[in-house]
Amino acid sequence: MTPTIAQIQTWFDQFNSQVFSGELPRVKITLTNNRRQLGQFYWGNGRGIGIKVSLFWDRTEEQYRNTVLHEMCHLYCYNNGWYREGHGPRWKSIAQYATKVTGLKIQRCEDITGWEVASGNEAKMEAVKTKKNAPALLVDLEYDTYHFVVKLSKSCLVKSCIGGWVLDTSAPRYRIFVSDNPRFINYQSSRSLHRGYRYENWEYDRKIKPLLDKAVEIDSIHDLWRGEYDCLGIR
Repeated sequence: MTPTIAQIQTWFDQFNSQVFSGELPRVKITLTNNRRQLGQFYWGNGRGIGIKVSLFWDRTEEQYRNTVLHEMCHLYCYNNGWYREGHGPRWKSIAQYATKVTGLKIQRCEDITGWEVASGNEAKMEAVKTKKNAPALLVDLEYDTYHFVVKLSKSCLVKSCIGGWVLDTSAPRYRIFVSDNPRFINYQSSRSLHRGYRYENWEYDRKIKPLLDKAVEIDSIHDLWRGEYDCLGIR
């Protein structure tokens, strides 16, 4: 189903009466298309307070109601002055009470395994999968006793080069590679050359160097910037 703001507001009013004795103030309800967050309670930064509900996944009414009530538990904590409670013990306590009263299952995280995307979001999901499986862009920083390997996006590497992060690094030598090896693709991406994977020389020579020998080495960061390596599918 695809709920409307009016429908979510109706659920809000019902839960407010049933679970919170009508104590909660009405807040702004916003519909999003967020893949990672099913819902969000927000406050501060001049935005006021409100609840966001994502329509990205194809969900049942009960699953949407779970999300709304989950976020209302955060609103309850905020309304009682527990501004940074998160999913702490007081949130957990009210969530357990809400579960008991409504029969819904309010938990910290929802298991989305096997969920389908909502109609109209297939292209977005396909783009996510393509990006996730894109070749890894790596910076291999060589120090005296170890190597530091960082996975960056193309835009981050270009910005870091222009900003001097690469050219002015304290590493005596650095090299840039593109690899489709699953090990590197599964590396956590970083926006900084200070976050990566450290390998002592012996470990690097045995585990990493043989993989990089099969990778494509980028001759010039400026060629990368100009699109000379776009055929490799770097993102």
